[in-house]
Amino acid sequence: MRDSEIEIHTRLGNEPFYWVITARALFAASDAVKCERERVTTTLRPGKASDIVLTIWTELMLRAFGIECLIKAIWVKRGHQLARDGRYIGMTKKEKPHELVRLCGNAGIALNQDEADALQRISDIAKSIGRYPIARNAEVDSRTRSWEYDDTIKSFISRLKAELRNTSATD
Repeated sequence: MRDSEIEIHTRLGNEPFYWVITARALFAASDAVKCERERVTTTLRPGKASDIVLTIWTELMLRAFGIECLIKAIWVKRGHQLARDGRYIGMTKKEKPHELVRLCGNAGIALNQDEADALQRISDIAKSIGRYPIARNAEVDSRTRSWEYDDTIKSFISRLKAELRNTSATD
């Protein structure tokens, strides 16, 4: 691998702008899936339904991944690194992928109880039924099978975006 590729990878991984762009793309994909699912659901006739009606978990997984990108944008905007020497290094040595509550804690993003509950549930969805038929265990499966936090997640995303606008490069 050339030094220039390593430099580009490291630079892009530590630039908040690219994390925000990726978050925006993930949110747009989530919105598109939701819109199409809702459109199809309202026109359903008795009989076999389109597979799009099964995509609520995929929609939420994409939203969770977008939230993760915003958290990481805040992290790098505050002067931390996510890439070094051409490798992704993460926010901690023991980073658990897609654990949004933990990532918020690492990034110094305070959560109220509703946000923590919603982020835990959407993290569970992103790591399980958003892409697999079951979670790693029945407890997580039962936690993810109902969804009640859409407004909390929307508000939290707005708060992350505001925090990004108000965060200087050395906060």
